[in-house]
Amino acid sequence: MFIKGFSSMFILIVACLLMLNAGLLNADSYNLKNNCSCSVSQTATTIFSKQISFSGGTYHVVATVWLTRTAGTGSGIITLNSDTTELARSYIPTVGLNQWIQVTLSAYVELTKAQHTIAINAQSEGSGITFQFGPPSCYTCSTDPSTCDSCDGRLGRTVTIVRTSCP
Repeated sequence: MFIKGFSSMFILIVACLLMLNAGLLNADSYNLKNNCSCSVSQTATTIFSKQISFSGGTYHVVATVWLTRTAGTGSGIITLNSDTTELARSYIPTVGLNQWIQVTLSAYVELTKAQHTIAINAQSEGSGITFQFGPPSCYTCSTDPSTCDSCDGRLGRTVTIVRTSCP
């Protein structure tokens, strides 16, 4: 009788721990996207921004950006930010006119339990250089944001955030 009760209690405790652990691993994971089209020149421009309530802990943030150069010759800079802190920076390589390239930024960041803004900023270096973010089919998004999700997401901006440790 004691052994049977003990084994049932053991199974119940293990099941509860497994469910609790699975819940912690899946909490605070985000896959965000923005397909709206925008152009960037020498002025630093926010091309993605999302305010999120985090539970606290260490997070892995990966941002993927598709872009093309539509005018001028040269490069630029893309930064991944949390609030006012720069997490990662990438230089935009020289790319041919209307040739799409992918730039990925990645960082680990410690965030408190609070709302934080995750943002991607971009700008060109040099005069007359313009970069286009988002596919041509999404140009209307800048005037009608409700159409953004129906655009071709393969050339948009995505941010994946996964909590890797708890506070």
